[in-house]
Amino acid sequence: MTGLGAPGQGMAGPLPHHDGSGLHAPQQVALGDEALLRVRVPAGWGRAARVWLRSIQDGEPRYEPCTALGEADGWVWWEAPMTVTNPVARYRFLLEVPDGHLEPDGGAAGSAGGETGAAARLPALRPEGCATGA
Repeated sequence: MTGLGAPGQGMAGPLPHHDGSGLHAPQQVALGDEALLRVRVPAGWGRAARVWLRSIQDGEPRYEPCTALGEADGWVWWEAPMTVTNPVARYRFLLEVPDGHLEPDGGAAGSAGGETGAAARLPALRPEGCATGA
């Protein structure tokens, strides 16, 4: 959520969006599984140059390139795999947008123009005492 209005809405319109629903993340996974995570970017933004999935595995950041899945209902969908190494998975999507693209607050974006992310508790693994805050 952006704090700029309705979920997925910014001052200049829809924002990139990812949540824990079945549209964006698998509902059942186990340690060692590969999870396919998706993010959707408003088609009105123009084509993102590249999208990356940044995750933390064994305390180190990893970057996986996302694959464009196509456009549906005004959204361009991107997907990338992430190996599940912990019950709480911390990850973010990094969007590279063309020069001159405007951010929702009116600021110009550079090559790392946007970010959306999550810390998700994986439903099949529910250890006690794990924090799920971002």
